[in-house]
Amino acid sequence: MATAPAASDAAVPAATGRDRAGWRAHLDVVGAAVRGGRILGWAVLVLAGLTAPAFAQHRSQPQVAPAPDPAGLASGLDGTFIACESWVLDPASWSGAEGIAPLVAISGLGARLYPVPGVIDAALPPAEQRQANHYFRVDATSGEGFYLVVSDQLPMCHITGGGVNAMTGAVEQLLASAEFLRRWEKVEESTNSGVITGFYRHRLAGELELAVSRMGAARPTDMVQVVASAYYDTSE
Repeated sequence: MATAPAASDAAVPAATGRDRAGWRAHLDVVGAAVRGGRILGWAVLVLAGLTAPAFAQHRSQPQVAPAPDPAGLASGLDGTFIACESWVLDPASWSGAEGIAPLVAISGLGARLYPVPGVIDAALPPAEQRQANHYFRVDATSGEGFYLVVSDQLPMCHITGGGVNAMTGAVEQLLASAEFLRRWEKVEESTNSGVITGFYRHRLAGELELAVSRMGAARPTDMVQVVASAYYDTSE
């Protein structure tokens, strides 16, 4: 896992292209949105109302829905979280001469993680985080996948997942796993309109906070089923 930056001015990645005061002011807005429920409310809206057949837009959709692959789904989601963490905590994993190769290696996803030109509207982060974004697709299984949206100016990452099979069981299993909880400390959990949201703090860098929203029960297929947003709080 990438080395976490210290909780100081050095925690602001050098490749931000903005001054520290502007960076922190923006992160204050994003942090307040998460804590105040505006991003949570947005996640509830996405999960409760949007279908997303375009989750397969970057590859061919199979004629017959593939059988569920819980192990592949769990490893795909965990690798996506690791890529998210590494992007924020270790900019050298994507900003050096090797490009994103170190990030891909750290994630353990190999060719399942690759950049795409953009994502469907349902996979975009909240408006506060739509700055200098880069987009990735993760083919977790033959029927399920994730979008990862990051920024080279803001210490954030945003994950959206969906597919032809229900994800609920695999997501819950991963969030309760020893490996995930080794990296993330669970702070609290809440339920709103059938959507469960867990709040986590990174154990190596407590300034990195994560909210993971998912449906409390299995949903019809081809839906947005999990939404996660992480940001590194650089405020004093």
